[in-house]
Amino acid sequence: MGFSAPSLGNPLDPALLLTAFGVTFLAELPDKSALTVLLLATRRGRLPVFAGAAAAFLVHMSIAVAFGGLLSLLPVAAVRLGAGLVFVGFGLWMALKPAGMEEAGAGPAEDRPGFLRQAWTAFGLIFLAEWGDLTQFSTAALVAKFHRPATILAGAVAGMWAVTLLAVLAGHQTRKALKPGHLKWAGALAFLAVGAVLLLRP
Repeated sequence: MGFSAPSLGNPLDPALLLTAFGVTFLAELPDKSALTVLLLATRRGRLPVFAGAAAAFLVHMSIAVAFGGLLSLLPVAAVRLGAGLVFVGFGLWMALKPAGMEEAGAGPAEDRPGFLRQAWTAFGLIFLAEWGDLTQFSTAALVAKFHRPATILAGAVAGMWAVTLLAVLAGHQTRKALKPGHLKWAGALAFLAVGAVLLLRP
């Protein structure tokens, strides 16, 4: 028996689109990925962080819609181990690097990370953090139940992007309110905490 990805040809269903949006928004709002976006926005530009995170969420939601039935076959423990190590490593790097180094918005423009570098960092961290997440499985479940992949993909992606926008704006406001030294340690501890949760989660 072969596997075939669902067709995206069905027209959008407004009620189902809102359902997918609401389910995804509420599931993602308190999630580690939203926290990651917020932390990145305290140190990097709003636009590259949003662009990188939004691209990662689009990829994950597309995977959930197209291959939802295969998500259960992922080696979840191995994925979480890899992601946890990356987050712990990122937290240690933030804690050990000299204060004020590579601060977004500080110093001459040529000393700041470029747009693509900032966006790629956001994409990579979110892409790792989101594997096996609740929103992936909830999106796959909606597709399996309603068989309207285009509608569910649009709603789920919109929900993810809405949370991303809120997290970026919150991170930007936090950056303006706190001193760089405080941001450094708060960010390092938060990334270490996310890494620990991924590593220790059963």
